Order: sequence, then C-alpha cells, then structure tokens
Amino acid sequence: MIACQFNKFEIAKYLLESGIDINDKTIYEANALILAAHSKNIELIKYLVSNGVDVYQTTTYGHNALFASVMVQSLDLVQYFVEKGIDINCKCYNNMRPIDLARTVFKNKEIYEYLKKKDDELNEKEKSTNSKNSNKYSFRSFINKIFLE
Repeated sequence: MIACQFNKFEIAKYLLESGIDINDKTIYEANALILAAHSKNIELIKYLVSNGVDVYQTTTYGHNALFASVMVQSLDLVQYFVEKGIDINCKCYNNMRPIDLARTVFKNKEIYEYLKKKDDELNEKEKSTNSKNSNKYSFRSFINKIFLE
C-alpha cells in the first residue's frame, strides 16, 4: 500500500477500513509494514501491526521491516521490530544481516551497538541452553553407564 510509504496515515486507514488486504504486496513482495517503515511513522506502524499485518514478510531481496528500519536509520523502529520478534540475524539476498548493514553501509553506531547487544544476548542464551543440554546428556550417559554395565 503506497500510502504507507509516503506517510499518508489517514489514506492508509481509510483503505484498510474499506477492506483492502493489509497484507497485499508490491511486485517486490513488500507489504504495507515494510513500506511504512520507510516513513518512520511509528503510529502508522503500530496501527498496521494491531490490524494484523504480517510482521515477518520479506521482499524478493530478503528485506523485512527490520532491514527497512536500519536503512532509514531509525533506532526506535529497530527496537520496536526486535521486540516484535523479527530475527536480528536474518539475512538478505547478499548474505548481509541488519547489523552488517548498520555497521558497514550506514555506519550507524547507535543501531549497530543496539543490535550487537541483542546478538550477544542471544549468543549467551544459546550457550546457556547448549551447556544445560550437554550436562543432561552427560548425566544421562553417567546413569546409563552405571546401570547398564
């Protein structure tokens, strides 16, 4: 919905209330949310999300709303979409992640540091989960060894 890209909130709202498909896509598979991210209008974005827009939609290039938020260099939007559950390690057609885009293309230190912190948190959580699972396996092996030998 092109109205979202050009920050025409009232027109977008009217179109949605008139029955237009909120998840209709452009020829490049961008939905209203990805287009709205380019407008940086958080109220429009929240309106779309509350009305059921697909938060996880990706374009034919692999870009999603998180990528669009990095491209327009909006930390508020980046934080919002991370909170909505968009994978920070998603990759687009050229194998770049949002953090790579923030660091190398846009050189946006604030967004880079935020995404780096989130990435570190995810890695720490994974280590913790893997450590617990390996301990369970070790304990299971120990019990099997005692009782089966």
